[in-house]
Amino acid sequence: MPDGDDPATIDLDTAIHMRPQEFETAIRLMNDPRFNGRTFEGVPPPDPGHDWVDDLGRTYDQMGDGKPANTARKPLSLSRSINTC
Repeated sequence: MPDGDDPATIDLDTAIHMRPQEFETAIRLMNDPRFNGRTFEGVPPPDPGHDWVDDLGRTYDQMGDGKPANTARKPLSLSRSINTC
């Protein structure tokens, strides 16, 4: 039984087929104290719709790369956006 004080781990034998972004997802999960004591295993192809499963059977999927989106745009004024409709 995992100890909730121990950091999460990744089963590296199951992670060899992961893309870098998918592996980074597991690193983020592993570094989050909410997942202490968990073990993450990579899911082999064909893609079942998730990348990782923990020892409790919960599934996780890579979304983004963990960095804030760089899509800052100048906001339109309300009247200007209404006038363009």
